[in-house]
Amino acid sequence: MKSTVFITSLLLGISTFSSAQAPVDFSGNWDVKWQENNLQLGAKLSIQNETGTWQMFAQTRKNPCFAAVAPIELKRSAEKRATVTLKYSAALQGCTDGMVFITQIDANSMVGKRGGIDLTFTRN
Repeated sequence: MKSTVFITSLLLGISTFSSAQAPVDFSGNWDVKWQENNLQLGAKLSIQNETGTWQMFAQTRKNPCFAAVAPIELKRSAEKRATVTLKYSAALQGCTDGMVFITQIDANSMVGKRGGIDLTFTRN
């Protein structure tokens, strides 16, 4: 009887541990905000598994690359962290790709960095 209780407890502990290790789901639509040169800027990030799109919205559209809808590639780097490659070169010839490093805080919010700029992400 004691061995049955021990095995049941062990199995319950393993299943609890396994569910706690489930990968973070970055998929969804995210509003992105940051401040740069005294301007409040934003973007929309859409993630479906490891792909999606990024579209920046700015008060000035001096750079056509930033106005383009860029495909993205997401690569997980840790449990709640990932790198998002903004593939501007695939959206518009002559544009350079960018990188965004993200960390999920909870199911509806993330923080990130692009260059030296801090970004906030809110799931919508």
